[in-house]
Amino acid sequence: MANGKSLQTWAGRILFLAAGLLLFLSMNQMYWCVVVRAPQYPGGLKLCAYVDRLTGDVRELDTLNHYIGMRPLEEAAHFERQIARKGVFLLIALCVLAAVTAARRITLLFILPVGLFPFIFAGDLYYWLRKFGLNLDPKAPLNHAVKPFVPPLFGHGRIAQFDALARFQTGFWMALGASALVFIGYWLVRVRRVRTRTQHVTEAQMVAAALLMGLVMVPVVHARTRVVNPGASTATIQNLLDHAAPGDTIVFEKGVYPGPFVVRRPIRLIGKSGAVIDGRGKGTVLTILAPNVVIRGLTVRNSGTILTAENTGILIRAPGVVVEKNRLEDVLFGIYLKNAGDARIVDNILIGKAVPVPRRGDLIRTWYSQNVLIERNQLRRGRDLVLWFSDNLHIRENRVSEGRYGIHFMYSDNARIERNLLTENSVGSYLMYSHRLHLSRNMIIRNRGPSGYGVGLKDMDETEVRNNFIAGNRVGIFLENSTGTIEGNTLAVNDTGMKVFPSARNNWIRGNQFIWNGTQVSVEGQGQIDQNHWQANFWSDYTGLDLNGDGYGDEPYAPLHILEYLTAKQPALKIFHETPAARALDFAYRLFPIYRPRPILRDPRPLIQPPRIALAGMIIRSHPIFRLPGLFLLIAGLGIVGTSRLWLGSLGSARADAEAEKSTGEAVVVENLSMRFGATEVLKGVTFSVKVGECVALWGPNGAGKTTLIRCLLGILPARGSVSILGHDLSRNGRKVRYFMGYVPQEVRFNPHLTVEETLSFYAHLRRAGIKDIRPYLARFNLENTRDQRIRELSGGQRQKLALAIALLGQPPVLLLDEPTSNLDPDMRREFLGILRRLKDEGITIVFCTHRGSEVIGLADRILLLRDGTIEAETDVRAPQKDSVIMSRVQVICCNPEAAKQLCQEGEKVGFNGYPDGNEVEWAVPLGAKLDLLAWLMTKKDKIMDIQTLESEW
Repeated sequence: MANGKSLQTWAGRILFLAAGLLLFLSMNQMYWCVVVRAPQYPGGLKLCAYVDRLTGDVRELDTLNHYIGMRPLEEAAHFERQIARKGVFLLIALCVLAAVTAARRITLLFILPVGLFPFIFAGDLYYWLRKFGLNLDPKAPLNHAVKPFVPPLFGHGRIAQFDALARFQTGFWMALGASALVFIGYWLVRVRRVRTRTQHVTEAQMVAAALLMGLVMVPVVHARTRVVNPGASTATIQNLLDHAAPGDTIVFEKGVYPGPFVVRRPIRLIGKSGAVIDGRGKGTVLTILAPNVVIRGLTVRNSGTILTAENTGILIRAPGVVVEKNRLEDVLFGIYLKNAGDARIVDNILIGKAVPVPRRGDLIRTWYSQNVLIERNQLRRGRDLVLWFSDNLHIRENRVSEGRYGIHFMYSDNARIERNLLTENSVGSYLMYSHRLHLSRNMIIRNRGPSGYGVGLKDMDETEVRNNFIAGNRVGIFLENSTGTIEGNTLAVNDTGMKVFPSARNNWIRGNQFIWNGTQVSVEGQGQIDQNHWQANFWSDYTGLDLNGDGYGDEPYAPLHILEYLTAKQPALKIFHETPAARALDFAYRLFPIYRPRPILRDPRPLIQPPRIALAGMIIRSHPIFRLPGLFLLIAGLGIVGTSRLWLGSLGSARADAEAEKSTGEAVVVENLSMRFGATEVLKGVTFSVKVGECVALWGPNGAGKTTLIRCLLGILPARGSVSILGHDLSRNGRKVRYFMGYVPQEVRFNPHLTVEETLSFYAHLRRAGIKDIRPYLARFNLENTRDQRIRELSGGQRQKLALAIALLGQPPVLLLDEPTSNLDPDMRREFLGILRRLKDEGITIVFCTHRGSEVIGLADRILLLRDGTIEAETDVRAPQKDSVIMSRVQVICCNPEAAKQLCQEGEKVGFNGYPDGNEVEWAVPLGAKLDLLAWLMTKKDKIMDIQTLESEW
């Protein structure tokens, strides 16, 4: 008898815990749903209630309800939804306490809230439905057309011309099952107290309780797996999908399965490698009508081609669906979410049909779908990634190319768009009619359609555009009738940095970098844009000074381009943009300031140096942001394009100038160059020249000013004195001069996910250096076999050679290198130096700095010794002397420490000063004295075990 009572108690405890598990699982399931249909809404409008939120067509229903006088749905049960999740967790805790205190009277207090919970939920829902339906606003426009009503809680109903069908859903039935379990469990554990001593629990009662628990739990924890083989017919597979139990898994083996298919049950579709669902060119391939479906590992292809019918690869019409690691190819629309909130679209590859852009569909589209995550997808050859009437979206780390609008928002609020790569589209991103969107750390490059916006903002409010890299577009940022914050972005080498309508007001535009854009800012239409707040931006064409050293220009940045002023009134004058006529007009109004137009903007505190910028952190699949300080590292991060698209006028004439001056004269002339950082003077009156075709090495210890000198030659750092490249003064004609130079830094930063071909094509576009065939060009640098490799797959030496190839785009006659071989192994270093020697033989002028004496000897014609910011000496490498600035190092291993000391003493007597360390001695002698030292050491064989010659370096 005691044993029977114990089993009975434990059975009750198990039921209490099972009830808690059901409540936990119910939290993410839908509790109730109503669908209303009318002639104008043949697909119906859906309102879905979870335990803590409403989803579905809330906005559309609120619009309709507004006209009949019903309050917004989000105002209903606000308190209940706030405490719902905490309340369910409390009920779960009560189930655990009931299991602990089983067979005691207090157990009833614990199970009552759990048992009553589903009935309280249904009663509260009915209360709000009744309250909202019977309390219509009499002042509403259509209040007279609709009488007060109560929407159905369960079953059919009619509201004016709308038919409504309401049903309780999975979450509610789970809660109801939990209620039944706790009451059955209580009956079991309290039997021995309410029955007489002679009554016993029969074996049949125990079996019945166990069977009941099993029936409740089987759908939850015992889902089945079904395997489908390629031989199965379309009808057989569809029948399997229709009769699968909730939670079942359907596994598609490798092979092709002719579709289309419809999924009406919450199941999992898993594809083995090579599993393909083929739509056979008809309609939609895969339609999802059930919530919480999972689709993973499938290839879905060959949808229909009818644009008006929206033929789709995967059409989703239910919430909570997960689509991940699939491939969709040859589809009109890719993944289409209709009233399908809480979805996850992750790690998919989507390729559209090879048809003109006007005939394409959107590769990802959301329609009235809230709380959707779209992450790490690759979209190519589609129309848009479009998001309509969908709030609280997360769009991150996607790559969109070869489309119309990379990302397109309309009427979608509270979204975050982060770390996406948008390239080679007509428009990078177009954000319209939405509120509180956050666009941050994206790379938006080479979007050059008819409008060619990198970022388009139209009728946007409270938008934040931060820390994006926007380069190579026709227009970096387009701004019309929008308000928000534009901060920390890099807008580089766009035709126009920002195009602003006068309707855009009260925007905070601060801390951005406007670098080498054809026009930094232009005004579209009539009016002014001075009602925006321009603060602390960096402008590459700013010519002011910073005499007080606070990092800000002493004069405001107020661009005065007469053509921009005239174009606002006569758009046809745009044809003269960047022509000699435009320059003549600018010159004329400077001579006669009475005709000077009003500046289009005014930045009162322009930055003298560009702020720290983020490149690595905005690449897709990236790690935490690696911040690159200053414009110098901007160029390094760009892949060492040297000076990017540096002259926005006629590049043909610049190339002609370079060729004309390439054969004679001096390539680089530096006179009295001085540079300081704060109170520290880094360069002090440096003067030197480099002949055309000469190779000059900058040699000196760390901190001597070598890297700073190269940055000054590039025009990156402001300095006093003069720099002339091929006869052109850097300070007066910086853009043209920089075109003559290529640059390779010590460390290069590329987008790790682009291929070598994509990277080279990008920078060739920026420099307007057309390459008809990339493979022969790569062969010049021994990179022909890396064309299709991604940057992250290259070795350090291959990346450095790629940086050199990019620096030489456009055939610049002067090449600057900063420690180019410091991170290379010996074999790669020899190969890299071999390429440089070939370039030298071709007549390219080279200026480089290094710490390795062998590189100087093998490559340079002349050495400039820098020490403490000044040129201390010059040496002709071809005529080594005893006082050479390059010191050769020789290490000697002696028999013992005493022999080492004696060897040093004897060396001092003949002019060789050594430095002993135990039984080792190291000598540093001028390059021309190395053979004399070795000859003397050979006379001391009795004290020496070994002699090693070391790399000559500082």
